[in-house]
Amino acid sequence: MRKAIRQGDVLLRPVRAVKGEAMKPVNGLHTVAYGEETGHHHSIPAGPNVEAFLSKDGMFLSGTGPLTHQEHDSHTTDGGAYEVVIQRRASPSDHRVVRQAFD
Repeated sequence: MRKAIRQGDVLLRPVRAVKGEAMKPVNGLHTVAYGEETGHHHSIPAGPNVEAFLSKDGMFLSGTGPLTHQEHDSHTTDGGAYEVVIQRRASPSDHRVVRQAFD
């Protein structure tokens, strides 16, 4: 079974198929989340091996490529389909939401 990929507040969850319409990359990237405080972003380079899709159910990725972020190690997708899930950081005194790039 394929494994999920976690990078900071972003989780790529394996799914059987992508949903939605193909998205156009911006500056050669499919950005899945922006950092609220730092301006950093979780992105995967666009190209013949990677596509992003947007539907009412969220954002999906398919293909093989590196998920990168300025403060995290990169992780390479395995060529399958993934749903992009944005996690929340929480503590008893504070919580932070990462802004999805597809809102």
